[in-house]
Parts: sequence; C-alpha cells; structure tokens
Amino acid sequence: MQRTTSDASEEDDPTTPDESPAPGGSVTTLHKADLPLLKALLPQPLPPITRATVDIPFAVLGEVSSLLSPETTFAELLEHVSQLAVLPPKTTLTANRHRTQLADIVEPLRSYLTLAEMETFSFAPVNQRDLRSVAVFEKVVNAYATEGRVDLLDCYSGSGLIKTLEMVETTLETLPPLPPIEGIGRRLLTPPVIVTSIPALETLHKSLVMYIWLSYRYDVSFPDRNLAVEIKERVEVVLDQCLARLPGLRNKKTHERGAEKDGIVKQWRRQHVGPTGVRREIDHKAIKFDRKRGKLPEQREGKIQYASKGEDQGRRRKDTWKNLGMASGDGQSS
Repeated sequence: MQRTTSDASEEDDPTTPDESPAPGGSVTTLHKADLPLLKALLPQPLPPITRATVDIPFAVLGEVSSLLSPETTFAELLEHVSQLAVLPPKTTLTANRHRTQLADIVEPLRSYLTLAEMETFSFAPVNQRDLRSVAVFEKVVNAYATEGRVDLLDCYSGSGLIKTLEMVETTLETLPPLPPIEGIGRRLLTPPVIVTSIPALETLHKSLVMYIWLSYRYDVSFPDRNLAVEIKERVEVVLDQCLARLPGLRNKKTHERGAEKDGIVKQWRRQHVGPTGVRREIDHKAIKFDRKRGKLPEQREGKIQYASKGEDQGRRRKDTWKNLGMASGDGQSS
C-alpha cells in the first residue's frame, strides 16, 4: 500500500504525538506478599496524563546552532531553542536551569569539545549547591577536554575526600559493633569525627555517581569505573554505620526493654566493649578511675570487675597501717 502525501507529512511532523500502544512486558515485586496487591492493581485503568515534559532533541540543537553566530555560548543556545520550540499539545520543555549552570562551567573548554559532548556534560548529575562536588566536576571536564582520559584519583587530589573516607573507616574499626538492640549505648560510642564527616562522605558518594554516569557514556576516557564502584560501595557501608551511630537515632527508652533485653545488652557489652568505651580487643585495659560510677576497675580472671570506692580506700588504709607496724594480721595492735 502506497503512502499518501498527508500520511507521510504526519509521520515526519515531530509535533504529532505517537498514540500507538507500547508492547507488553513483565513486572514483579520485591516481596512475595505484595504480589496479590500488584495483581489487583494491574487491571485498573491508568489515570490520564494531563501534561508531559520533554527534552530538546540533540538534532534540533545542531540545526539551530548552525544558524547562530559562532560566539553563541551553549547556555545561550539552550535559551534560544527553548524560546523557539513548537511543542505538541499538553507538553512542556524541561527546565534548563541545571543545564545552563553546568554549561557555564564547560564553556571555557568549548574549543576542545564537540556540541554533543557539551550536551552530555550539561546533563551530568552534579549537586551544584555543593562546592566540592562542583570542583570535582571541573577537574573531570578539564581532564577529558585536555587529555582525553580522566583518572579517578587525580580528580580528588587536594579535596581530602578520600582521606576522610579512610579516616572514618579506621575510626569505625576501633569501635565496638552496633548493639543487638537498636538505640543502646550509642552516645558513648560516637566520636565527633563520625558526625562531622557525614557531609564529606555524601559529597564523595555523589561525585562518584557522576564519574560512573559519565563512564557509561565515554567508557574509553573514564577507565576507572570499577575503582569508582568499589569506593562508592565502601562509602555506602561507612555512611550506613555513621548514621546508625548518631545519638539522635536512639529511639528506644530504657524502661521499654525489660529484663530479657537488658541481659542481651549486658552480654553484648561484656563481649565487645572495653572499659574505655572502644572495641575490647584493642582496649589495653587501662585502669582508670570511673568518676561517673564512683568505682575503680580491678583485673580478675581476665575480666574487668569493679570494686566500690569505699572498699578500695579501706583496703589501702589497712595496708598502710600494716606497713607502719601498727596492725597485725588478725586486726590487733602489736
């Protein structure tokens, strides 16, 4: 069947919406118990979409760019296309604010980049309110434009982000594991570095996501994807432990535990917590006066036990009188 001129014009017209149904697929749930709910929802009709958001096709950017002055910046090109775009009914263009701000960072290197590369970098997932993330992005773009290769560790030189990760990992190794009951004993087991390092760890995580995102688009120029994934997983583990140790997350009250849970906590402390509050196997069993409890620790049968302050002072007083020859073993003077 030969197409008519009107049919061909409709297919070539980008403003004509595609109403053809999409092919079917498969869907499931994470938990088996949720499958009945999914089966009940599938037959229900979808709510109508009142408005859709679309991006500017790259082909349109290229055509408009060829009509403008060579001095036109990429951010200005985006603005021109947004103003001239003719959209299908009930559609709108995505906001260009994120792209234009990144375009300003990429603009000084436009002589080294193609229009397609500038468009890709303008879509990069960068938190522009985080100055350290922006600094890492600038190093990434500069290395790609000038050298054609982006080494991951070079992008973090001078930022201190990798060192922060290593410092927090070392600190967590000295702490006892988290207690078996949520919220128990965290105030004493949370050094300040655990709290103050969280923003830097979040910055490191987001910038690693950005590197991985770009590596899937330019895999030859971003050779350290596996290393980025490895460090990203380390950051996720450390962040989870830091957040779990925040004092503000202690939502279990003492009177809600009961005798059984108290026994679990005591057993956990005996196994993992040393007298100075750090992990027992690295605690050197320093004998220090516990001012809060009013007791002195003693070493008995390999375990730290406590004698009351009064008993300890009385024993020392008796030993002193013995040394002076004013007390006998049976407690009578000589």
